[in-house]
Amino acid sequence: NRVVLNIKDKDGNIVKNGEIVAIVTRPTTSQYDIHLKNFRLKDSNYESEEFQLKSGGRWNIEVKVKIGEDIGYKTYKTFVK
Repeated sequence: NRVVLNIKDKDGNIVKNGEIVAIVTRPTTSQYDIHLKNFRLKDSNYESEEFQLKSGGRWNIEVKVKIGEDIGYKTYKTFVK
């Protein structure tokens, strides 16, 4: 598995200097957290390193993006079979 993000500025240009970290976590426990710190820009997307989930069910992907002095957060909710 990988987290893939497409980050653009307000004019629609691809952001090339983003600093990204993410946590893949269960909604009810931090026991299985996976911390992703190594994102690389590939074509127009940022890709994380590969990771494996311990089991199916509900997972959250919590992303922090820093561009210069600006920081943004986004949580994606997903279900894995």
